[in-house]
Amino acid sequence: MAVELSRFRLYARVDPGIVDDVLELCLQAAKESLERQGVPELKKSNLYDMCCYMLALHYYDNRGLLTETEAVMPQGVQAMLWQLRGAADPEGG
Repeated sequence: MAVELSRFRLYARVDPGIVDDVLELCLQAAKESLERQGVPELKKSNLYDMCCYMLALHYYDNRGLLTETEAVMPQGVQAMLWQLRGAADPEGG
């Protein structure tokens, strides 16, 4: 599987056609964030897909948040990042 807008829409429970541009922006931002954190796009990884969807939904849910403190990163995303970094490392370390 691969990260797709249609699958993210199902994950986020958003009807088709509604805010697709915003959902796509959040999804692309999540992929970019993972890459900047040392996780390249993994096309055949359910763990990568789930991490993208969790992070993108976090961005979507907090898109209008205007506070002095940042929204807390979803539990599990950090743990997934550690696992994905190891999977992306050809040496396994």
